[in-house]
Amino acid sequence: MTCTYIKSNGNQCEAKTIEGSNYCFFHNPNCKEKRAIAVTKGGLNRKHYEVYGEEVKIETPKDIKDLLGKVINGVWTGDLPSNAPANTIGFLSRCFLDAHEASEVENRLDLLEDRLSKAGI
Repeated sequence: MTCTYIKSNGNQCEAKTIEGSNYCFFHNPNCKEKRAIAVTKGGLNRKHYEVYGEEVKIETPKDIKDLLGKVINGVWTGDLPSNAPANTIGFLSRCFLDAHEASEVENRLDLLEDRLSKAGI
């Protein structure tokens, strides 16, 4: 059933009603307190900078491993949202590990070239 609330522009609200009411959650006068709590929670959930805490030092693959352990446990316990932030951390961790691997290969290649040059090859 559609909400019976008529908006200021004269159009009827198109949201679905909540059970036992002719209004949706947003327009039901009996939900005023619950709606205020939901709005507050929604606003707090957008403040991601408060969710994660201190800056994380990421210089080695072990640092990524430690971070991913914290993220996995945070998602599992509900301390971190399992949507975009967790996905972004996972994706950027993979990017970091790829870059780390590439730099390690480059360092090893430079070392080999230096040894070959010193050996006259």
